[in-house]
Amino acid sequence: MNRKDIAAGLLLLAMGAFALFAGRGLALTNFDAMGPGYFPRALSAMLCVLGALILANGLRKGRAATPGLDADAGGTPWRAIAWISLALLWFGLTVRVLGLGPALGGAVLLACAASPRSSVRSSLLLATGMVLFSWLVFVYFLRMPVPMLGTWLT
Repeated sequence: MNRKDIAAGLLLLAMGAFALFAGRGLALTNFDAMGPGYFPRALSAMLCVLGALILANGLRKGRAATPGLDADAGGTPWRAIAWISLALLWFGLTVRVLGLGPALGGAVLLACAASPRSSVRSSLLLATGMVLFSWLVFVYFLRMPVPMLGTWLT
């Protein structure tokens, strides 16, 4: 048994269940005409499934630890905490003025700096892919009025 996996699985299950409960009054409709409750319910259900999988993995007996992935081995990951926090702050402060593209691209680049194993090339490819994916999902498919470039860049 792995107590950390059990705790994480239970936490994700609780958060997913709470989100499902909180969004119960939103209209669901169907995939062709998604209502305001469709996406939150889908994410909540995925969170519950992920929590159940992590919980089941934590309950397995005789599981060997994966080398290099123990969070306690290296102490508190201050570098990761700092870069991820900076990425979130960057996105929150720049999404309105720079638009979704530059804000998301910058946030992904800052988040990539959290890992000493990430390279400049892989970080740029990931940032580009995330910006293209967000454009494809939000602007092209969902037709949301999300400006990819903000007022400062147009």
